[in-house]
Amino acid sequence: MSSQGFFESEPRYARRLVQEAGEDAARSDERIRRSVLDADQRIDDLTRQVEFLTRAFEAFVELGDVRTELARFLPAAAARAAARTFIKSLVPSQDSVLLRDSGDVPGYWLPLAASGLALLLRADPGAEPQVAAACERDAERTALFLALGLRLGGAAQLAGPYLAAALPPPSADGVVTVAARHLWCALADGHYGPAARTALASWLEALVASISAADLRAAVEARRGQSPVEFGPFPRPTFGPRVPRSAAIEAALKSAAAAATSLVRLERWYGAEPDDPNAPAAAADVAACEPVINMLIDEGSPEEGPLLRRAAELEILTRTKIAPPAAPRWDDPAGYGPEVVVADLLAADPELAARRDLARAALCRPVAELAESLLADACPQPPAEMTVSLEDDTLTLAYDRSPDAEIDRICAEIERRAAEAGARGNRKYAADQLRRAVDRKAEHSTLIRSAGERLLDYRAQAAEIRAAAEASHQSLMHRMGQVAEWANPEA
Repeated sequence: MSSQGFFESEPRYARRLVQEAGEDAARSDERIRRSVLDADQRIDDLTRQVEFLTRAFEAFVELGDVRTELARFLPAAAARAAARTFIKSLVPSQDSVLLRDSGDVPGYWLPLAASGLALLLRADPGAEPQVAAACERDAERTALFLALGLRLGGAAQLAGPYLAAALPPPSADGVVTVAARHLWCALADGHYGPAARTALASWLEALVASISAADLRAAVEARRGQSPVEFGPFPRPTFGPRVPRSAAIEAALKSAAAAATSLVRLERWYGAEPDDPNAPAAAADVAACEPVINMLIDEGSPEEGPLLRRAAELEILTRTKIAPPAAPRWDDPAGYGPEVVVADLLAADPELAARRDLARAALCRPVAELAESLLADACPQPPAEMTVSLEDDTLTLAYDRSPDAEIDRICAEIERRAAEAGARGNRKYAADQLRRAVDRKAEHSTLIRSAGERLLDYRAQAAEIRAAAEASHQSLMHRMGQVAEWANPEA
């Protein structure tokens, strides 16, 4: 009890005791609430832990069943282990080893393809029947394995017969796989020779066949802020705030300027001289092939593949609380093909010049269509007339006609209205109306002449935009001709 109660009146003392009792009760309620929350949190933690242990136990049990199923594929597993060891030995700076013969596995392409690769690297004539048998089982995987393996083994010049199958015709949805993109970049960079780069150019033309001028225009306009092109602000700040303007003319000029800007940017993308297609390829890390080849190997045989993927998922689920992402596969999508080609077109890195040139060659058709469309949009007819509203009067100005007649008409109308107003008042009122009429005539004359100058300025802006668009179009067509010669030197 507080010592204050000795000096307090009984009502005040009673009120203070009630208040202190209420505060004690509130503190007690808060402690109980925190205890309940802590208990709920511990219950939730225990529930999640039980769920994790249950899920991990179920995954462990299923993993045992999957491993039992995988025991039926021991020959395929042995073939994968032998192929993986052999591929690793092909990486530069690694000790070379011979492929361990693990025997053939019926229906599985990998053992024959690995044997064929080893024989090709040794220039053994027995490679052809091995490769042919592997292609019968799976032509695309075998061709991709051989194309990447030969490059990894320093014999990329032997991969020519397999590149067409390794890069199959583009799919209907235009999606490019991880392996196709990897091989695409290697071919573009010249690591398989000039002939392979020429074959890639034809493949890219088929890949972008679905892209339209509208799609390409959207890609160009999406990058409008990255490389500004200025034709001057609209309207230019050379007139006072009261000078009449034409919203319709300014909207047309802005639309034309936007089209000209896109055309100038398109011309800049084709502005660099094409590289020499016969120039030696830049040094590259051939070890980058190894991950893609290992994806092919780790995929397993047709029947074994789903079990291998499920085993990998269950292995992680037994150790972590979060479901793992799917393991990367060689046929995962790497992007929408036409968008990847446009990205190559925009690549600024000098080391990517070969990819940029191939993209420019592949996109010649849609770029030419887009250039014609942009040129038409960027060359509107210069405005010949402009309508001006001045209080109760409306007049139409023409660029080739002096505004003096309209000014005289407007001034005469102002004088007439001033005279009529003055006639309804005394002499002082009439004199005021005449003075105001003089000021209004001077103001309106100035505005009309400024509006005429505005119309001439609109026409100058239209001519400026047209000239820039036509110059960019001409330069672009010249550059595209150079690119076509680069892509088809024998034409």
